[in-house]
Amino acid sequence: MKIFRSVLFAPGDDRKKAGKAFAAGADAVVLDLEDAVAPEKKDAARQTVREVLAGAAAGGPSGSSDRSKAGGAPESPAGGASSGESPGTLDGSPAGEPFGSGGQDPGSGSCRDQRRVPVFVRVNAVSSPHILKDLEAVVDLPIEGIMLAKAESGEEVRRADWLLGLLEREKGIAPGRLVIIPFVESARGIEQAAEIAGACARVWCLAFGGNDYTMDIGTTYSPEGAEQFYARCRLVTASRLAGIAPPLDTVNPDFRNIPALVEEVKRVKQLGFQGKLVIHPAQVRPVNEVFNPSPAEVEWAKKVVAAFAQAQAAGAGVIQLEGKMVELPVVRRAQQILHLKETILNNPSG
Repeated sequence: MKIFRSVLFAPGDDRKKAGKAFAAGADAVVLDLEDAVAPEKKDAARQTVREVLAGAAAGGPSGSSDRSKAGGAPESPAGGASSGESPGTLDGSPAGEPFGSGGQDPGSGSCRDQRRVPVFVRVNAVSSPHILKDLEAVVDLPIEGIMLAKAESGEEVRRADWLLGLLEREKGIAPGRLVIIPFVESARGIEQAAEIAGACARVWCLAFGGNDYTMDIGTTYSPEGAEQFYARCRLVTASRLAGIAPPLDTVNPDFRNIPALVEEVKRVKQLGFQGKLVIHPAQVRPVNEVFNPSPAEVEWAKKVVAAFAQAQAAGAGVIQLEGKMVELPVVRRAQQILHLKETILNNPSG
């Protein structure tokens, strides 16, 4: 299971900002063709995205579309286990070979010695006149998948899936290589979250667009986040119901207020989010640190797992540890924490 604690946005038409994004330490980068790009600059942005990732395009990354339901999350956003193929690398190189995003640093040429940075492209909504050109521009790029803006129904997600399938066949690409992260950012989308999460096999996780959502329900984004609590809970439960990875939380627009960001991340981590969308490199490290299991959490988890194993060997099913009852759900949560710690340690994104 791959975990994305921080996912950093960069405008698709800004080569310099894209270069900075790849070096910011985020677990993944999104090149944006939607809100960050004016309508008259869409064509130029598509070309810039292709040029940014040009070093990877020739490699022809591989992958498959199947999602693993084990543990409620897929093995990798680059693909599943159904085809027996390993997930593609962003530069088409053999697995394990070091590379940067697309094999090229948009600002300084080759970046073969940089760490791997998974890349997504946010495309415009299915209902927009830009969707077909967006998908045509990115379907053969060495990316993990697309982030589908303004997803409001399962049918919209299936249309994007269908269009990707047609383009894959046209270009001779393995079907289902790219995953879809529906960007849910309206009241309608929140109410249809379960349908969106289970729309098709390409859906890897959901992403929350809190700024658009708060505007849609007639309020404003607050540091406390009370106006977003219901929506966040809907996304978490819908994701679990569909057996996909936990959702990604909305961006925090106040990128200079790091203490407020940290408090918000603590809240959404407790709700069950896997990570957070960010809009500035300064937000990356604080977000990653909060989503890392703390030393205290890891120590507690190790004690629980060890004590329960001892109890099971003695024929007991429920134990007490430090004055608290420990039964199977608590043990499973402890195992999740240890697995998360191991996943982060082994994650090439750091």
